[in-house]
Amino acid sequence: MRLATATLAICLASGLSAPALADGMPRQRTAPAVGPYAYPAPEQSFFNWSGLYIGGHIGGLNAQDRGTFDSGTAVPYSTQDAAFVGGGHVGLHYQIRQLVLGVEYSYSALSTTLGANLSTGYTVTTKLKDVQIVSGKIGYAYQNYLFYGKGGYAMSQLDLAATDGSTLATGSGRGSGWMAGIGISYAITPRIIIGAEYDYIKLSADSSTLGASSLTGHNIDAQMGALRLDLKF
Repeated sequence: MRLATATLAICLASGLSAPALADGMPRQRTAPAVGPYAYPAPEQSFFNWSGLYIGGHIGGLNAQDRGTFDSGTAVPYSTQDAAFVGGGHVGLHYQIRQLVLGVEYSYSALSTTLGANLSTGYTVTTKLKDVQIVSGKIGYAYQNYLFYGKGGYAMSQLDLAATDGSTLATGSGRGSGWMAGIGISYAITPRIIIGAEYDYIKLSADSSTLGASSLTGHNIDAQMGALRLDLKF
């Protein structure tokens, strides 16, 4: 009796396992493919923004110059002008999941002359020759996009001049101040990144002497927009 019961159990077990064996061994699940330049698992399938990058940029700048010129009579003035800008930049990013932190130095060459004709017969001009920026960055990464804000120190080489038609006084110096900006970058390959950026720049060259005259309360407000192309290492 016991022998018959054991035989019946073996037969039932063999019958139940037959369909599974007919389909072969159970298949192993494969992990989903990860992009060739995605952020390493188990983080997220985002572009890895960490690392050093260099690049170039082109765009435009609109500047407004304000100050008070004193040649015996103090006269306040305000003038503005726009210019083409082009330059280069170098920076470093460090990514923590979606958070991206960075630092960047940029140099933009330009040539714009901000001139004001005063009621005293003088013409006062300020020429911007460059804009240099050292900034910190904080951004949010989404897939191959990076949305960021930046802020830091800005400076510019200034050439100053004042003339009444017969007497010319000149001077030079560096304006310095702060900047704040926003931008967006997109990685089109593991090494090539394109982007666009807007910066607001506030410069002060508070007191300058032009011959026997003086220029006080001198400051420049500039807005700069640029397209960027970066190479990531």
